[in-house]
Amino acid sequence: MLLVATAILIYYSNSVPNGIFSNILDEIANFLAGPLHSTAQDQYMNTTISVKNTSIVADLALTSDQQTKGLSGRENLSENQGMLFVSKTPGRYGFWMKSMKFPLDIFWLNTNRSVVYLKENLQPCLTILNCPTYLPDTDSLYVLETMAGFAQRHNITKGTHFNFRLPT
Repeated sequence: MLLVATAILIYYSNSVPNGIFSNILDEIANFLAGPLHSTAQDQYMNTTISVKNTSIVADLALTSDQQTKGLSGRENLSENQGMLFVSKTPGRYGFWMKSMKFPLDIFWLNTNRSVVYLKENLQPCLTILNCPTYLPDTDSLYVLETMAGFAQRHNITKGTHFNFRLPT
């Protein structure tokens, strides 16, 4: 296992843009440590997101622990459920499908809450060696994960606007 982790570290240190490497190191450490255990911090606030005459009830991943865990370990997600990751500042936030049990569509939204990047039908990783990081080509402030196929069923494309309120 240590040899595999070392190889991954060498690969990423030579091929990932500055500023992202430390996030990848954290993710590798979390992967090697195994599944995260449920705590009181796992109690998510939620919000209702509307887009193209559809509503999604989304858990809000506000803390770093919630954002690290994401939807990992959940058994499923219904059509009108999701998770909204809320960042403090715009940036290029990478996501991967570690410890996922079902495929997702992922939408990166800018400060105006419009889609700036999306990836559809992302499959769970079978191993860490086959677990790509999906990285947008532009900054975002929010990232929304939904059930796979949501983008196609609701014709969500780059530029689509999402409406939601955040707790104050």
